[in-house]
Amino acid sequence: RFPDDLSIIAFVQDNITGRILQSVIQKISRKVSPAVVGVEDDPTTSEIAGLNIYPNPVSNTLNLQLDNDLHNDYQWKMIDQRGIAVLEGTLNRELSSPQKVDVSRLANGIYFMAIQSGEKSVVYRKIAVMNRN
Repeated sequence: RFPDDLSIIAFVQDNITGRILQSVIQKISRKVSPAVVGVEDDPTTSEIAGLNIYPNPVSNTLNLQLDNDLHNDYQWKMIDQRGIAVLEGTLNRELSSPQKVDVSRLANGIYFMAIQSGEKSVVYRKIAVMNRN
């Protein structure tokens, strides 16, 4: 067979008896594309892809840690379920020792931590806050 002699075969089969109830063979043409497409790696996203945020669920203090040093400036925001930023700060460039974030004043619940470079958010993480009051 040649690459242009392509077909799709589809069928409906009874699960119990295994009997084929209906089938169809459809001739198709080969897809012609001018170039291979892809998505470029964003350096700001790949730089913090391995960011560890722990413990989760958290009580009182959240830790942010990364094995490599950062070359860009990043900000973080804790966003509640209404979409309101309830805490925010700047990510340290050197995170081999954990950066601590005090979440003791937050109500128990689910929050989203958005880490952004400039106006563009690059990482989102869901954080469960369970403070012991």
